[in-house]
Amino acid sequence: MLPTISGCGSETGGPYFAMDQLKIIDPTFDDNFAVRYVRKNNTIDRKDVLTEDVTITYTVEDFAGNTNTCTRHFTVHCEYIVLTYYLNEETLKLVKKMLKSGTNYLLNCLLSKCNSFWN
Repeated sequence: MLPTISGCGSETGGPYFAMDQLKIIDPTFDDNFAVRYVRKNNTIDRKDVLTEDVTITYTVEDFAGNTNTCTRHFTVHCEYIVLTYYLNEETLKLVKKMLKSGTNYLLNCLLSKCNSFWN
């Protein structure tokens, strides 16, 4: 019998905009005997700041070798960055910190994913 996965819907806690934190609860995993392991394909954490679309695939295996997977996708919307985030003082501090570290996630989002908004 396959392990079961509950609570694996996409876009939970959204909509998400660039610089938002991912607000999700991990799915729950169960089996008729016992779950051997659960793996996910990336290391994103609920406290991470979103800068691009995110897909998380969970794989669960039981002690009999049966596996089950589920995939969650979260779309990052950039349309409201200027209105929602550019004027937000705390986010400006975060952007300045990223710029000092040589990483410009916000500019990357504006130039690549959100190019159609600015044209």
